[in-house]
Amino acid sequence: MEHAPQSFLRSARPHKQRAFRRQPVTVAARLFTCDMSTAVDCVVRDISPGGALVMVANTASVPDRLYLWQEDAGVMVPCELSWRRHDVVGLKFLGSDKEKVQALVARCLPEPPKVISFGARKPA
Repeated sequence: MEHAPQSFLRSARPHKQRAFRRQPVTVAARLFTCDMSTAVDCVVRDISPGGALVMVANTASVPDRLYLWQEDAGVMVPCELSWRRHDVVGLKFLGSDKEKVQALVARCLPEPPKVISFGARKPA
């Protein structure tokens, strides 16, 4: 799959206000049709609790209603196609299962750096 430059990804997004701030990521995932008969490999390029920007080889193969699945998160989230441009689609997460969405978002985000404590210094 050919990757769009970051400048294109920024310009591909609609210019309306978002309810949630999206976080840039690069995570492999799959899109499934609602009847589970077709799956398409994709890459999640940014994500928030409200939706995701996803790269696919052929946006014409992405239906209006679908599921986003990420193996490491182990969850399948129902989505609605918001827009499509070139090899990028915008997805809106549907449903009331906030735990699944939170698990997906948490898995996609990089782990925060670990803080190493060397103990408190004793006063001289």
